[in-house]
Amino acid sequence: MNVARWDRWARWGLGFFAAIYYLSVHRYGINVLDEGYLLGPVQRVLDGQVPYRDFVHQYAPGRFYIVAALLSIFPDALETTRVLWALLLTGSVVGLYGVARRVSGPLAALWAPLCLLAAPGPWQKSPLVACTVVSLWSLGLFARRPGLRTSALVGVVAGVICLVRQDVGIYALVSFVLLSGAILNSAGRAWARSVALCFLGCAAVLLPAVVMFAVAGAAGAALEQVLFAGLEGLRANSLPFPSIFPLLPRDLADLVEIPSRWIHYVPPVVYVVSVPTVFRGIRSGDPRARQALPILVMGVLLFRLDVNRSHILHLVQVIPPAWILVSWHWSRRWSGRSIRPALAVGVAAVAAGLLLLQVKLDHFHYPNSVLVASGYHETTTLERAHVRVAPRRRQALEGVVAELRRDTAPGEPILALPDLPLFHFLANRPNPIPFELLRPGRLEDVRDEDALLARIDEAGVRRMVWNARPVDG
Repeated sequence: MNVARWDRWARWGLGFFAAIYYLSVHRYGINVLDEGYLLGPVQRVLDGQVPYRDFVHQYAPGRFYIVAALLSIFPDALETTRVLWALLLTGSVVGLYGVARRVSGPLAALWAPLCLLAAPGPWQKSPLVACTVVSLWSLGLFARRPGLRTSALVGVVAGVICLVRQDVGIYALVSFVLLSGAILNSAGRAWARSVALCFLGCAAVLLPAVVMFAVAGAAGAALEQVLFAGLEGLRANSLPFPSIFPLLPRDLADLVEIPSRWIHYVPPVVYVVSVPTVFRGIRSGDPRARQALPILVMGVLLFRLDVNRSHILHLVQVIPPAWILVSWHWSRRWSGRSIRPALAVGVAAVAAGLLLLQVKLDHFHYPNSVLVASGYHETTTLERAHVRVAPRRRQALEGVVAELRRDTAPGEPILALPDLPLFHFLANRPNPIPFELLRPGRLEDVRDEDALLARIDEAGVRRMVWNARPVDG
C-alpha cells in the first residue's frame, strides 16, 4: 500500500463526502432552545449590546461575533448558521483523520472520522468538536517537535480557542503542561521556559479581548460568567450518569435503551486501558505514545461534560478522543500482521452505524443522521428560517411567529420563556430581560425577582410565549 497516496485520497474523500452529506441535511430540523441560546445573543450583538454587560451568558464571546459577522454579510437566516456548522463538521472529520494518523495506521485512522460523520451531535455545538481537533493538532505538533516555537504555537491556538470555547482552551493548556513535563522533564528549565512561552502566547491573544471588555465595563462580568457561571449551569441542569444495569433486555424498547447506556461507558474504559500503555510507551521512547498523551488528557477532561449531564447528544460531542485512542490500540494490536483492508473498514463502518442508531431517536429535532429526513416533509416559510420539519411542528412554529409579528410592532419586545429563545430571532423581536433561559436557580432571591418584573414592566411587554414542558420531559 502506498501510504502517502492513501492518506491523500482518504483526506480528500472524507472531506468531499462529509461536505456533501452535511450540506444535504443542513436544512432539516430545528431546536428553539439550543439554537436560540446562541442566536439570541447574536441578535443582541447585532443590535449593539455588549455581552456580559447587557445580557448574561456563559458562552465565550467569539461565537457571538463570528456568527453576527456572517449574518451581516450573508442571508440573515438560520440556514446561514447551518452552513457554518456543516463546514466546521467537515473540517473536523478531515482533522480527526489527520490526528488519528499520528497514532495509528491508515486503516485504523478511519474509525474516528467515520463515527463523527455518522453521529455529529447537535450542530450548534460543532465548535466544541472543531476546537478539540485543532487543540489536538497543535499539541501533536509539539509532541513531534518539542521546542519554544511549538510551545508558543500551542499557546496561541489555545488563546484563540478560549475566545470560542473556553473550556477546550483551558483543557489544551492543561494537556500541554502534562505533555511538556513528560517530554522535557518537569524539573528542568526547558520545561519551565516552554510552559511560560505557551502561557504568554495564550495571553497575547486574549489581551485585546480583555481590554475591549474592560473599556466597555464588562471585564469583571465576563470573567465571572464565562469561567464560573457555566459550572453552576451544569449543576442546575445535570442528568445522572446511566446505570449499566440491567444487562439483559426486558422488552423491545430495551434493545435500544440498554446499548445506548453502555455507550456512555466506552470513553472511561478506553481511558483507563490507555493510561499504562501511554506511560510505558513514553518511557520506552515510542513517538506515538507521546502523541497519545494529549489525546488521553483532553479526552478525560472533556468527558466531564457527559458526567455532569449524561445525555447521548452530550456524549457524541466529547467521545472523539476515545475513538482516536481506539484507533491507536487497534494499530498496536495488528501492527505487522496481514489484515484485509475490507475488514478494517467494515469494523469502522459497523461501529459508526451502531452509534448512529443510538443517536437517531428523532425527538431531538436535529439533523443527526441521514434518517432524520424520513419524517420531515414540510418546509417552513418563515422570514428567517426555511427548514424542513414535521407537518405539526411547521404549523406550530409558523402560527406562533405569525401571531407575535401580527400583535407586536417591529422593535417591540416579547418574552419567550422559560426556554424558547429562538422565537426572538424568528419573529425578529427583542428580548427585554438579560437572560436567554429563565430556569429555577437563575434568580437568587425576591429582590432579583422584583428587579426582573420591574424591567419587564418598564419594557412594556404585551406578548409572551410560554413552554410548559420540562426541558428533559
